Amino acid sequence: MKTAFIINNPSPDLKNALKDCLLSIIWKKDDLISALKSCNFSDKDLAGIKNDQHKSQMIDIAFENLFLRSDKGSTQIRSAVGMILNWSDFNSYYWCNGTLNKEQALIKIDNLRKLLGKKTEQDQELQDKKEREEKLKQEQQKPKLLADLNTRFSNLCKMNQFSQKRGYELEKLLCDLFVFFEMDVCRAFKLQGEQIDGSFNFLNQNYIFEAKWQSMEVAIDSLYTFAYKVETNTFYPRGVFFSISGYSKDAIARISHHKKPQLILIDSMDLMAVLEGRISISKLLSKKIEYAQTRGNIYVNISELMNS
Repeated sequence: MKTAFIINNPSPDLKNALKDCLLSIIWKKDDLISALKSCNFSDKDLAGIKNDQHKSQMIDIAFENLFLRSDKGSTQIRSAVGMILNWSDFNSYYWCNGTLNKEQALIKIDNLRKLLGKKTEQDQELQDKKEREEKLKQEQQKPKLLADLNTRFSNLCKMNQFSQKRGYELEKLLCDLFVFFEMDVCRAFKLQGEQIDGSFNFLNQNYIFEAKWQSMEVAIDSLYTFAYKVETNTFYPRGVFFSISGYSKDAIARISHHKKPQLILIDSMDLMAVLEGRISISKLLSKKIEYAQTRGNIYVNISELMNS
């Protein structure tokens, strides 16, 4: 298996670690030269190397020549590192007769791996443990985070005289709620000249959403406008409309008439069920979508939905 890594500017420490590894895994001088050539060392890179030199000297000369390159020989170094980290030839004559020591060689290779930031098995175990502890900590914090979102919604309910600010804060709350449930969300943006409160991805489908906290009559006009956005949009062909004030039966009937089930409706009771932890936003959306696609019902109250 090949090892993937990036080396842009080989350091002296890396050169020394590579040298130690090469000396620990290769015994014959001819084999050393062959190994370097297999790692793209050119004749110019190997200039000055002689058979009467020690292998240590030969490696030093090769690296000195290599570092004269404009890229410091990053390609050759990368190839040499790959060869060493994937070294598996521990059964040849020089290993079997004790000339080369496998245990010491593996220590040198492991030191190189550490220098490159590669995880040893022990390091990986520690990292995995740290990640498990962090995940557990996040899970333990979730009830408080959801409670904080619920408190924010309760505070918004007291802002009747600040309807415009309340609507803006509702958009932010919904985006934060999607993030809480680990859903990909995009905050307010403009699409083809139209203002979109936000979008999210659910079950590999893109949805735009709009949030309104207005009187039921005003919300009807907004609902019609949003439905048109969904029907005429090729990038986001599905939508979710949040109306905290709810929907009239006439509005639901008219918006559903002779239309594809591309739109689902959510009200304050739905939102409260999610914020109180009685249902996840994912399950709520799944149920709503199921009703819309199988029964043509784009709005179902939370009591019926949770009992189904």
